[in-house]
Amino acid sequence: MKKFVSIALVLVMMLAMAVSVAAETSPTAPAYYNITVKVDGKGEATTDKNKVEVKQDVDKVTLTAIDGEETFVNWTIDGSYTVVEGDTSTRVLVIQPASDIVATAHFKGQGQDATEVVKPTTKPNEGGTSPKTGDPTMMIIALVLLAAGLGVVAVKKIKA
Repeated sequence: MKKFVSIALVLVMMLAMAVSVAAETSPTAPAYYNITVKVDGKGEATTDKNKVEVKQDVDKVTLTAIDGEETFVNWTIDGSYTVVEGDTSTRVLVIQPASDIVATAHFKGQGQDATEVVKPTTKPNEGGTSPKTGDPTMMIIALVLLAAGLGVVAVKKIKA
């Protein structure tokens, strides 16, 4: 009976330790592209989104320039993007970001300092994947204990 209990205990330990070793990679927060809009001159510029999730290939951002005391001239955009609608000379420009974007709306009377209208969002952790949980050392210990238990049983059977 003692043999059975010790083998059962080792098997239960192995199963319990195998669960932590076989755990999946922990999920990570999604990465985002920041969208920043600036104004150069006396006008206004807006965006419909301050950030776009990196995995969303279909996510579009609408940039809108509104005349103030000066007239809109064009957009300059730093970053990688694809134009979906309009172009850099239209007041409304729809883009699909492929990186962080800094869009500046220029109005007649250029040369003034650009003032930031929309502050960029902070990026969530973009550290790739989280480490797997569990420790393979525990599985090795469990296997050694099982082998030792089976060895003791085999030696006792041979002597008997």
